[in-house]
Amino acid sequence: MVYLLAAAATFILTIILTLTVKRMALKFNIVDEPDEQRKIHKINTPLLGGVAIFVAYFLVLFLVRDHLLIGNLTYKPWLGFFVGALILVIGGAMDDKYNLKPQQQIIFPILAIAALIIGGVSIGKITNPLGGYLVLSNWKIISPLLISLWLLGMMYTTKLLDGVYGLVSGITAIGGLVIFLFTLTTRYYQPDIALASIILVAACL
Repeated sequence: MVYLLAAAATFILTIILTLTVKRMALKFNIVDEPDEQRKIHKINTPLLGGVAIFVAYFLVLFLVRDHLLIGNLTYKPWLGFFVGALILVIGGAMDDKYNLKPQQQIIFPILAIAALIIGGVSIGKITNPLGGYLVLSNWKIISPLLISLWLLGMMYTTKLLDGVYGLVSGITAIGGLVIFLFTLTTRYYQPDIALASIILVAACL
């Protein structure tokens, strides 16, 4: 029931915030203008949509915060997650407004990853293709390196995909749904991650 209520609240809230952000983007002329080459849409398209998703997602996460600590996680990793996401949203909004150069844009993903790692997010072990697991606790540098490479890859993959209506949000929703289903199974049971995932699905939808 918690999953259903949280998802429904997120879905409704994101719609309201999206309409609000749309008006703000049009008012301050933060729009994607067609150029008849790569940008083939007919009219100016409001940007800043990620702001609506960000606010709705973390607002609902805050409301269900007691359910996010039933696993092994503490507030510190969630705080690092929030700060990292906030940095990305600020960077994205600035890029929407000022069309930042690539060397300026990369500052925000790097800072976001740093916030996550400082928050205590780490990889304890990975699956060994030959069987069993590779424990990374003995090699302190490996975990932050893998996290950095993975997140940079995912962020820039998302950036490259962003250009077709609904593509990034649709792919994110599918990924979130897969994580939600997996983390409700007996083998991978993590109800806190399942809740965060279904909230993300609802926000993206």
